[in-house]
Amino acid sequence: MREGLASGQSTLSDLTTSPSLNGEAAVEITVVGEPADLQRIRSVIEPRLLGGSRPRWTRVARFDPMEILKTIHDPQIAIVRCWVDTSDAIRARLFLVARSGQRFLVRDVELSGNYNEVDRESLSNVLELSITALLENEKVGLTRAQAAAVLADREQQSSKALVAAQPVARVDLPPAQVQTIVAQRSPELGASLRARAGGFYGALVPGGGLPIAHGPGVWFALGGAAGRSAVGAWMSGQYRWPERITGPAAGAELLTIAARGGLEIRIPFGAYQVSACLGIGADVVRLSPQPGTIDRSAMLTPQRWSQSLAFTAMLGIHRALRSRVIVGVAVLADILPTVVHYDQDVAGTRSEVASPGRIRPGLMVEFGVR
Repeated sequence: MREGLASGQSTLSDLTTSPSLNGEAAVEITVVGEPADLQRIRSVIEPRLLGGSRPRWTRVARFDPMEILKTIHDPQIAIVRCWVDTSDAIRARLFLVARSGQRFLVRDVELSGNYNEVDRESLSNVLELSITALLENEKVGLTRAQAAAVLADREQQSSKALVAAQPVARVDLPPAQVQTIVAQRSPELGASLRARAGGFYGALVPGGGLPIAHGPGVWFALGGAAGRSAVGAWMSGQYRWPERITGPAAGAELLTIAARGGLEIRIPFGAYQVSACLGIGADVVRLSPQPGTIDRSAMLTPQRWSQSLAFTAMLGIHRALRSRVIVGVAVLADILPTVVHYDQDVAGTRSEVASPGRIRPGLMVEFGVR
């Protein structure tokens, strides 16, 4: 069992290990706090690999940040050591020591106090970015003298002054180094808009003699960060498998490509997000007349394409799996302002074969990444 770094004030009260690809961990992460804090922090990192292996996890109840300067370098155990201090509900503090024991990083991540999805994503990004930076180039860290000055300065500042002065992810590095690391490893940090993309499978009930229309599609959305209410934009495209209309004298096959775009509102609801969408677009339909089921002698009209204006209203619920994968389900309705019907003309007599409704309810399941 490895002893905790902190002497005097710090006590090692929990130790867990994770198997690595080569049997040795390249990173050791110590969570300062309760056992529940260890599980929360661990859940935002695993099952990712850091330095080619899974990190080793420990927990201590208390921690003196100045102890990182007393780290003893062991060349036979070259690992990056990281302490995540969760004792403050509105701010997580990260202290890192490079493999050589001569370079250090000190970072703060502002939290909401509820440890929501935004908190988890911010903490995981900053933690992974910091560890990767030290693994790839120790020179991005502070020297021992610089780290001592930073830690001493923090001891003199009040918690309120720190919260007011720091952004979501405070990096105690020279500005040029910070910009280089962020540009290379985490371009999304600090961005106000987030992109999401994925696929879906949707089905509609056209009615009026037509079977259920269904098929796969893709979507793209741009909006605010997950975990907070936001207004965004979306677009989608769907291929609907051919529908067949059958009749004694003539029939038809309908293949539809549906394109939509519009606005959405997303509202967090616990671990879920509720979305409401309004959109406009078009149904592009290929009509292929077919012979009848009894009399196959009818003279069929040529295959042709037509377009119909369509509006869409949708209400969905989504949940994030891990940190970037999302799944969801939505109920929707397509609204066509014009009446569409399909007729046949037999011996000069026109009759209706199918007349789908103008309001077409449906259901959709979707998945995506952000």
